[in-house]
Amino acid sequence: MITVEEVMDILQVSRSAAYHVMQRLNKELREKGYITHSGRIPRSYLMDRCGLQ
Repeated sequence: MITVEEVMDILQVSRSAAYHVMQRLNKELREKGYITHSGRIPRSYLMDRCGLQ
């Protein structure tokens, strides 16, 4: 699980943009039935959804 600071670094975006990305990805995960933790997302999911693998 990664934090907003890591998302900011990986995507090179502002803190507010990173939080927006995290909220969107957490929403997707909840819709798929996963339990999410506010302020954290799985690194693998971020990398996959952003095409960074």
